[in-house]
Amino acid sequence: VDIRAIDADGTELEQVHFESLAPKAAISANLTELFGPAVFLEGHDIWLMVESPAEIRGVAVFGTKDRLGATALPLFGLSAPDLVFPYVYIDQEWMTGLAVINVGRELAAVTFRAYSPTGELISVQEVALPVWNKYARLIDQMFPDVADPSRIRFVRADSTQPLIGFEAF
Repeated sequence: VDIRAIDADGTELEQVHFESLAPKAAISANLTELFGPAVFLEGHDIWLMVESPAEIRGVAVFGTKDRLGATALPLFGLSAPDLVFPYVYIDQEWMTGLAVINVGRELAAVTFRAYSPTGELISVQEVALPVWNKYARLIDQMFPDVADPSRIRFVRADSTQPLIGFEAF
């Protein structure tokens, strides 16, 4: 099993290799236990690539630096050139964030479309995303032309390359 720390700009920072992992075994570690201090320098915005010749399943748990918020996501096994983020929400207390990574072999032209609860197209934003690059934004940052981002209820991403992505509140 190989676990790679990759910066948001697609630069591989460090790789950790586990020679073998028995069936039904697990790797459970804090990232600071897996990677050296250079991975965590100010300005790095990392994501992880986990690879294995055998099928692997698991979750990644991450949270805020103050440890007040955390979420768990399954490891992504499939990518697609079109993603739908089915429910985004914004109010005074909550804000949705979206993240996508270009896992293709070429520069991705990604079109993000924001829709109202009734399916009305509210905004379109285009992003050029190099290979292995991550694009992560809060909804109001992703669609700065929308005067009232609380009108946005779902987002679609269409890309010329395969993406993986998720949304979090």
